[in-house]
Amino acid sequence: MLSAFSAFIYYLMCQVKPTPKPVTGSGSAPRGIRNNNPGNIRGSAIKWQGEIGRDDKDFVKFKDMESGIRASVHNARTQHRKGFNTVGKLVNRWAPASDGNNVKAYQDSVARNAKITVNETINWTDKYTVAAILQAMFTHENGAAPTAKAGITTALVQSVITKYAI
Repeated sequence: MLSAFSAFIYYLMCQVKPTPKPVTGSGSAPRGIRNNNPGNIRGSAIKWQGEIGRDDKDFVKFKDMESGIRASVHNARTQHRKGFNTVGKLVNRWAPASDGNNVKAYQDSVARNAKITVNETINWTDKYTVAAILQAMFTHENGAAPTAKAGITTALVQSVITKYAI
């Protein structure tokens, strides 16, 4: 028998049909949207499921947005397991100052939008909170309007987390 939470996620998955967005290459959309990589994951030795290449700055390109979201969720989960288990620690690892990021502004933005504190331990079993954190990170990385236009919602992130049992 499904728990109420599982039933709700199943309902969301049935309602939210991720529409694959093609990689547009160049254009006015932010890099993460163009590359179907809303978390702006840089290339590494990891060959992500759905990866189709790299752009001119070595950011990963994915075949569709679901693949990019899945990779970001996996990346965040891996960082959590390594001890980057607060918004403050995760963002510092994800977008370090050495890459030119304003880490404090990023941390504050994610915490505010996910409705948790910067130093609160992330409960990975709370899919709502995890999805809200990732959604806030995607919005910070790409801007609110482009993220919404690409169809990236907290419900979509939750459905990806559930679909792949991340």
